Amino acid sequence: MLPQLHMPPSQIKKAYTAGGEYIIANVNDRREYVGYLHIYPNGAIYSGDKYTSDSIELLMVPAQYFNSQYNGIYFKLTRAAFYNHTDPQHYVLVPTADDRKKGVVKRYFACKRNEDIVIEVDSKQVQAANVSNKKGINARIWRMISLEWTIAGNTDEVQRANSRVVSVASRKVPYIRTYLSDLLEFYQ
Repeated sequence: MLPQLHMPPSQIKKAYTAGGEYIIANVNDRREYVGYLHIYPNGAIYSGDKYTSDSIELLMVPAQYFNSQYNGIYFKLTRAAFYNHTDPQHYVLVPTADDRKKGVVKRYFACKRNEDIVIEVDSKQVQAANVSNKKGINARIWRMISLEWTIAGNTDEVQRANSRVVSVASRKVPYIRTYLSDLLEFYQ
């Protein structure tokens, strides 16, 4: 972004960074910037406390940018940072009295696409999953699965019902069978 050179000095914000906030905007040089900087009303950020011919354009990046070498490489290539996604958080399902009365409970899973990893999650995490670099699970890396798990009734019928559910789910994610090996889990 170009600096607004004809702005009154009172509208140009001056600051100092000790690091962890800005990088050099040049695609071939994405080093972290430490030192004085100034910010124009249009959002342009440049090194130094005022604009000179030696001023360098800067980009503000989140702290997470500095925590990953891959993020730095990706940013150099695409000028886009990926840092908003969150990892799936394991959810411990506890069937409610209403679930037990119905005889079924809805279960949700995040299954890693390129590894045999299954994590039970809650519905909020499934709903927040996205591919748009927004807060939530990265849906490009994790496949979301939901299923109706039977928890009440005749033991043999419960096992058959849950076996069918696992068979259907394993068409999408074959390794989910190892996670759902106890067909009477939560049975009462």
